[in-house]
Amino acid sequence: MGTAICAAVGAGFYNGFDEAVEVVVRLRDPIHPDKGNHATYERLYQKWLKVRDGLPGTL
Repeated sequence: MGTAICAAVGAGFYNGFDEAVEVVVRLRDPIHPDKGNHATYERLYQKWLKVRDGLPGTL
């Protein structure tokens, strides 16, 4: 989203970042994780870390 806003301002679609953000960004109520699922989130995160660490190159 930020890159698109920067490009739109740079291309002259908006007079500046304040205008672009006002037009483009739509805020919604935040979605919070279910604390009851913390153990599941942690287990999946640990799996993801193992997969990531096994990939070649730098992430």
